[in-house]
Amino acid sequence: MKSGLNMKIKTMILLSVFALMFFGNLSMAQKKKLDTPLKPEDYGAQFDLGIVIGQGSNFQSGKFFVDCPDCVFETGQKYGFSLGGVALIDLSKTFRFGIMGLYESLGINDSFRETELVNVALDDERIEKLNVNFRHEAKVDLSAFTITPFVSWNPLPFFFVRTGLSGSFLINSNLYHKKTLTDRFVSIGDIDSVRIELETGGYEKVVEDGDIQKLNPFQLYLVPMAGFTLPFGQRIYFSPYFSYSIPLTDISDNGDAFKINHFRFVLELKMVFNPYRFGVDKK
Repeated sequence: MKSGLNMKIKTMILLSVFALMFFGNLSMAQKKKLDTPLKPEDYGAQFDLGIVIGQGSNFQSGKFFVDCPDCVFETGQKYGFSLGGVALIDLSKTFRFGIMGLYESLGINDSFRETELVNVALDDERIEKLNVNFRHEAKVDLSAFTITPFVSWNPLPFFFVRTGLSGSFLINSNLYHKKTLTDRFVSIGDIDSVRIELETGGYEKVVEDGDIQKLNPFQLYLVPMAGFTLPFGQRIYFSPYFSYSIPLTDISDNGDAFKINHFRFVLELKMVFNPYRFGVDKK
């Protein structure tokens, strides 16, 4: 399965490169239109290339099952970031088409407490059943390569609203699940305090540490975005904006509608080719 996934990632990277080359050639071709007496020079579509940096939060919806009885994680969340590049080209005076290629961290952390009925072995070889408290912790590490084509609507030169559809290929996944005994001393019958440990010794036990079971390596997201465009010199401008990725697919079948949502506060820094939006002299 890994070789197939690697091939899909390479294909998406090649498609992104071809898209950037197409945008560049289209912009240059439109720029080379000649003046005529009846039609002044048409400088064509504005074409931008830039970098994207975003940070925010990943959070879980649905339920995630792990390899132990009655263990369900439901409230996972964690800091996340996105890093990559973007290209945009004009479709009309108010609409633009763009594409982003991003590396994204999509992991979450979660924990819960439970009371479990366990057998406690005493020094006199008696076995007692007791309710003992445990804490379960899960760390889900996920990273993805994401391609997001989008359409941008610019009702004002400095404000835009975008809608995109993201395809994310999960390139790394790991689940670390730890169980910790939180009760160190218990009372048994006429014995006020008895020190207890796990059968393996100590108070912690690693339940799972490996690949996520029944992982769906391809994820689909609907991505609305809104922000501002601010000039920074003649051919460079930056765009702070907010994006929210709404998952359309489950991360794993080992759960109940287990998805990872994420939002980002993003900064795009772009260079303008064939500019006209800010009255730049086109020489």
